[in-house]
Amino acid sequence: YLDQVRAEVASDTYRAFEMVVWSGRTPAETASALGIPVKAVYNAKHRVVRRVRQLREEHEHAILERIENALS
Repeated sequence: YLDQVRAEVASDTYRAFEMVVWSGRTPAETASALGIPVKAVYNAKHRVVRRVRQLREEHEHAILERIENALS
């Protein structure tokens, strides 16, 4: 799902997410490196995580629907 989200969000949004989640930088370090407010880092992380969860739920729903159709 991350590739799809990366394509959907602004590059700075995804970069902030990567720096905090994958690189282990603090939101303050990330904000300083990107030249954005700390709040924007938190918002970016939230936006990416929310979209990943949404895509996962949509995928799970589609799978369950296919199973139900196959069983009926």
